[in-house]
Amino acid sequence: MKAVIFAGYYVPHTGGYIKNIHELATRLVVKGHEVTIITGNTESSKRFEMLDGIHIIRVPVWKALNNEFPIPKPSRLLWYVLHSRHDVVLTQTRFFVTSLLGCIYARWRNIPLIHVERGTVHTVTGSVIVRFLAQVYDHTLGTLVVKSAKVNVGVSQAACRFIEHIGGKNTRVIYNGISIREYITDAHDPVLSVIYVGRAIFAKGIQDLISAVESVRKEGKVCRLTIVGDGTYLQELKKQASQSVESYTHFTGELDHAGVMAMLSMSDIFVNPSYSEGLPTSVMEAASVGLPIIATDVGGTNEIIEDNKSGLLYKAGDVAQLTRMLKYLINNLDRARYFGDKAKETVAEKFDWEVITEQYDRLLKEMKR
Repeated sequence: MKAVIFAGYYVPHTGGYIKNIHELATRLVVKGHEVTIITGNTESSKRFEMLDGIHIIRVPVWKALNNEFPIPKPSRLLWYVLHSRHDVVLTQTRFFVTSLLGCIYARWRNIPLIHVERGTVHTVTGSVIVRFLAQVYDHTLGTLVVKSAKVNVGVSQAACRFIEHIGGKNTRVIYNGISIREYITDAHDPVLSVIYVGRAIFAKGIQDLISAVESVRKEGKVCRLTIVGDGTYLQELKKQASQSVESYTHFTGELDHAGVMAMLSMSDIFVNPSYSEGLPTSVMEAASVGLPIIATDVGGTNEIIEDNKSGLLYKAGDVAQLTRMLKYLINNLDRARYFGDKAKETVAEKFDWEVITEQYDRLLKEMKR
């Protein structure tokens, strides 16, 4: 089957969004499907590329909102894309204009649309104006996308509820996947290490984690903070750290998958302080190596971590609660290891890519009927 995926970002970008789309596309190719990905050329990359059996077409874009919101430009390449022929369209997350483009293409060509929603709330940002405009977009153009879809896929139960909130019907859950394997390293920091992995943007709440670690350190708990990732808020975070915790905070920048997994394997506690999530890949990756996890109870996170059974969940933005949880795990390392073991069992049972690929394969075949 010829499937075309419209994605706001794709390689060379990194992150959970890209990682999951690429893994799915690669596995669908192995299943015998022909997969093309239409994405924005945000990094002046090759317009056409073949990667792991996937056809990639990158169209020219305007970079809005500090390069966080690529908007496809009218171009000959875009015209070519809209005149190509496929059997099914998959759009990825309603707020990217590429999803609207995929919706228009599906309606014009009269082919089935599958919308995959990776968000669970309206866009979180520090700007009141941008938040308002995001909500307007979601309830107008975002609603058009989900209402046009033959099937709406949520990457979590929370994502399905959000789809229904903006008017979508015929929803089903297909989780993001994780490849379970053993990551063994002889290296380990003798100082207790707290780690965050993900984009360095305001909505990820890293500023709360820096504040919490500062409070823990002031109370005499020895720990080091590692922040893995890059993004538009990175300089603000470095400035915040320089005022209090710079000497024991390490910003690694962006790492490839092997580098991320190596850093997780060398760490002691993983924290995801995000204000919004779909189904956070970084939490699943941390669980896959048996790390004890503290995370905000947002989106589908509680579908990975069960509070006080396989990790600790707290209210987004509550720095005091995050601080108490960090101190608890530092003081109770046996309990922390128990949480890590339970989280590892959960991701192995629930989020295996083999099962998820089969679900998508069956869904694509349904579109032929």
